[in-house]
Amino acid sequence: AVSTNNKNVLINNRLIDKEKIVVIPNAVNKQTFAPGNRSDARKRLGLPQDQVIGIYNGSFTYEKGSLRVNEASKDIKGLSMIYLGGGKQAPDGPNVLFKGRVAHNEVSTWLKAADFFVLPSLEEGCCNAVIEAMSTGLPVITSDKPFNYDILDHDSALLVNPLETKDIHDAMEKLTESNELRIVYGNAALIKSQKLDINTRAEYVLDFLNGIRQRKD
Repeated sequence: AVSTNNKNVLINNRLIDKEKIVVIPNAVNKQTFAPGNRSDARKRLGLPQDQVIGIYNGSFTYEKGSLRVNEASKDIKGLSMIYLGGGKQAPDGPNVLFKGRVAHNEVSTWLKAADFFVLPSLEEGCCNAVIEAMSTGLPVITSDKPFNYDILDHDSALLVNPLETKDIHDAMEKLTESNELRIVYGNAALIKSQKLDINTRAEYVLDFLNGIRQRKD
C-alpha cells in the first residue's frame, strides 16, 4: 500500500490480512526533481523575478481544491500564482501568471521557479505532486489528512483543513510574507523527502516480493 491510511482501509474492510501487506509510499526520480536555481528557471519560463510565486500542481477539480486555492490567494499582497493542470474548475484572476497543462518533463522547471507549493486535496493515495515539490526543496501547504502522514508532518509542512479557505489563505500568507519561514519549511521538506527516492522504493518492492516468493518456496 502507498500509505498507512490505505493499508488500514484494506484491513478494516477485511480485504487483506495485515500480515500480507506492507506500506511503501510513492517516490520520485531524484535526478529530475531536485533543488535548482530559481532565477534561471524564471528566466527560462518568462516569469517575474521580483514576486513571491506559489504553485499548484493537480487537476482543476473540487477534490484537488483549485478554486479554494484561487480564492485563498486573491487578496495576498505580493503573491502571484502558477496553476499546472486542467479541468472545469480553472482558476482566474490578476494574480495568475500561468494556468494549464505542461509536459511532465517540464514540471520540475516550474517547481524550481516557485517559492512554495500548495495542494489542499480531499482524497489521495500518496500524492506524487507533493513528493515532487518536497524533493525540489519547496515549502509545502497541503491537507491535514491521514493520507499525508507517511510523507509529511507538522514540522515539515503547513498542514491545513483542505475545506477551509481561511486556513489555506493564512498558510499562504505566512509563506508569502516570510522568506525565513520558506527556507525553514523548504529545508524540512527536502530532508523529509530523502527517503522518497524511486530507486529505493523499487528495492523495497523487490524485497517484499522476494520475501513472498521465499515463503512460498
